[in-house]
Amino acid sequence: NVITSLMYFLNGIQFLREFKEIRRSYIRNGIYILLLPIYTMFTFFIRLCGIFNSINRKTAWKTKTFTEEREQVRRRILEDFTFIVTVRDLLRQKLEYSIEEHEK
Repeated sequence: NVITSLMYFLNGIQFLREFKEIRRSYIRNGIYILLLPIYTMFTFFIRLCGIFNSINRKTAWKTKTFTEEREQVRRRILEDFTFIVTVRDLLRQKLEYSIEEHEK
């Protein structure tokens, strides 16, 4: 696969002999051909992990209904805004306290 890609790359260089600017750009991007084996190995191991997981675990399609997802999003938004309001209130209390001290 890598050898075939390398041969296509060299063939492309030959065909682009008359187009200097495109050929230069094509050669500059040729380093990606060397990265193909790394990418292939990475995807192989990801797939292999998936196979092992499917062997060791009981598989099931556990999906959430629209109502469950909507409720989860609503709870998350409430948690986020509760945190923001809490921080705002704490800052407001600190600021009011420091203003009162400053006025005395």
